[in-house]
Amino acid sequence: MLLLAPALPLCLTGCGETRVERIVPPPERLTCAAQPSPPSGNTDREIASFIVDLVEAGQDCRDALAWIKDWSKQP
Repeated sequence: MLLLAPALPLCLTGCGETRVERIVPPPERLTCAAQPSPPSGNTDREIASFIVDLVEAGQDCRDALAWIKDWSKQP
């Protein structure tokens, strides 16, 4: 009888119902701002504006990724 005692917890695991639910982040958090098109002109103003837009698009994507990383750590 004592030899069967260690096996008892294994038998009890089959009694409960296990449910797996897939949780996905909100769709708006799964996209990044589009990469801006290169400037058509060659002026300093156009190139500077392109660089600013490019940095902002990259930051938008990094922010979305950071949000998903934090969100996935929640219990």
